[in-house]
Amino acid sequence: MENKLNIAEQLFGIITKVSEWIDKFGIFKLFKTAFAVFILYWMCVVAFKPSVIFEKYQAWYDKVHAEKIEKTIESHYQIHGYLTDLRYKTEAMRAMVLSLHNGQENINGRYQFLKVSAIFEDCGEYYPVADEWSEQHISTFPMFSHLYKHDYFCGSIEEVREIDKKLYHRLAANDVAWIHIEALIGEDDKTIGFVCLTWDKEPENHLNLHNEIYKFSSRISRLME
Repeated sequence: MENKLNIAEQLFGIITKVSEWIDKFGIFKLFKTAFAVFILYWMCVVAFKPSVIFEKYQAWYDKVHAEKIEKTIESHYQIHGYLTDLRYKTEAMRAMVLSLHNGQENINGRYQFLKVSAIFEDCGEYYPVADEWSEQHISTFPMFSHLYKHDYFCGSIEEVREIDKKLYHRLAANDVAWIHIEALIGEDDKTIGFVCLTWDKEPENHLNLHNEIYKFSSRISRLME
């Protein structure tokens, strides 16, 4: 009890002293003085013990990095779940997410070599093909230019051949008969990747198919952002 009374008296004394300073110097001047003392303190810390700043920055960086990793793992889990559901509902052979990313640039630094890489794949009982879609230059696949204008493509590989012979041969080698590719649109209305589904025969009801894929694509886009 006596200790609590002593603490209360000390707090009261501090409050009284601060009130006297405010009356004498004004709150604005007092604030400037406190701020100057704060700056001086950290200047002394930097001058005499600079490692403190590095340690605090490193602790902050490690915390932010750990939070990003945790969010990324959670996003991966959700995207895998969406992709599995999408393949199941559409009865596709494979469902894959391709992410757009920077490659190198040309010698004068004025032309970016954009690439796509498969970052998620669900293929059920079929063999995976994601490794075939690692670091692929989009400039060598005319289909991506088509998707830039039309947002999606749905058709047979014979129709693919009319647009993109390289893609046609890759799909044919994997026993694909029909493909649907949907652009993933980010928050600023820019393409950030693609969702790709393939079948070994023509799927039923193309309109419902597109609506279902578009719904899942929007969810995946938000998680990738």
